[in-house]
Amino acid sequence: MRWRPAPYLLSLVIVLCGCSATGTLQDAPPGDAAATLSGLSAFKVNGRIAVQTATDASSAAITWLQRSDTDATLTLSGPLGMQATTLRRDGEQISLQQGDEIRWLEPEQLLSGEAPDWPLPLAELGWWLRGLPAPAQAARQIRSGDRLSRLEQSGWTLQYEEYQTFNGLPLPRRIRFSRDDVSGKLLLKNWTFSP
Repeated sequence: MRWRPAPYLLSLVIVLCGCSATGTLQDAPPGDAAATLSGLSAFKVNGRIAVQTATDASSAAITWLQRSDTDATLTLSGPLGMQATTLRRDGEQISLQQGDEIRWLEPEQLLSGEAPDWPLPLAELGWWLRGLPAPAQAARQIRSGDRLSRLEQSGWTLQYEEYQTFNGLPLPRRIRFSRDDVSGKLLLKNWTFSP
């Protein structure tokens, strides 16, 4: 299996459609960071993703921007002039832009299994970026105070190796993930929040 960011982006609609949160960021009292993070509705995170399979390895820059529970954008870009790919959900409309080409997508295309696989489970990814288990799936977790150290969910194992503090909240910086012959890491460099 060769992971190439551009072909797999159609699957990211699942994240945009199924992984939104409501509420606003507030100062979190000790012990309440997870509840505050699960209620975020407007945030941005930049970083890198690297994925390795039994036959290949690939990496890309990743930016997740969520403006509200119905408006989010995911952008992937790579080295050597790879075209940036942007997936945007604005209400009920979903667009995929690669270079000058823009396509409008129907969520049903993805839910019916017509889209290619993505190396991580999309319904959970938005939660995992914030250091949270996805609420709709069973999970085994090890926590250290407000911080998730290890998560097993949907057949995946995630190790939260490093955190950083933004707005008084502990947010993941380095996450390793693995399942079967797929492994990789996310390096989340910067978080910003909007009220």
